Amino acid sequence: VEAAAVGAAVHHRLAREAGYTEAQFIRLFHRYFGDTPKQCLLTLRMDKAKLLLRSTDLPVSEVAFHVGYTDPLYFSRLFHRRTGYTPRVWRTLGVC
Repeated sequence: VEAAAVGAAVHHRLAREAGYTEAQFIRLFHRYFGDTPKQCLLTLRMDKAKLLLRSTDLPVSEVAFHVGYTDPLYFSRLFHRRTGYTPRVWRTLGVC
């Protein structure tokens, strides 16, 4: 819910600034970048989380907060879906 609300607000604002409807903006973004804005944002957040997990001793809840999530459990579920590992296991294994 949290990510969907933020994503919708961002899509709407960016579309308006670019002079497109939200649907047009998402379609054009996907055409040029190969992913939706939401997926690009998720990739950026997860890449930053991987870096923080690898290079700091921050608790997972702090990593979640630093990459834009207020709910560490939701962050952990998303991280697991994207990487196949929970953040703690990923850190322990030193997966790159």
